[in-house]
Amino acid sequence: MVTVPPAPVRYSHTGFCVVDLDRARRFYTEALGFTEVLAFDVTGPEAARLMGLPEPVRLRVVYLRLDGFVLELLAFDDPPPEQPTDWSIRRPGLTHVSVMVDDLDAACARVEACGGRVLGRRRVAGALFVEDPEGRPLELLAPGSPLVATLHPGG
Repeated sequence: MVTVPPAPVRYSHTGFCVVDLDRARRFYTEALGFTEVLAFDVTGPEAARLMGLPEPVRLRVVYLRLDGFVLELLAFDDPPPEQPTDWSIRRPGLTHVSVMVDDLDAACARVEACGGRVLGRRRVAGALFVEDPEGRPLELLAPGSPLVATLHPGG
């Protein structure tokens, strides 16, 4: 039996389908400090095939970066987006994205100013959950959080 070594795999990006692209872009850039790196329109049969959708497909895409994390925001014009449902951390699949912030209280103020919601009852020492304007859960971690110390020593 011939053993083939695995090909190197590197992280590329994570995608979120959003209902309101401008609102989502503002939230992630102004509230959480992401930087926009690329924006374009997508249409045509290749896009439909890649996404497994019937034609026609028309959407706008924005890529945002925070440190080494790249977030793709997809806003469908055709077919129209499905209505968002309540998010649950117990639902299989992507449950949340976590970002480190220097000051939880200041980050919470920015989240609310940009249309998000702070889930104050879900705050513990050095961490809390917020929701983006469409109700998607995000975890904010402060530098003193035990999880930050473990996952990102010295950073």
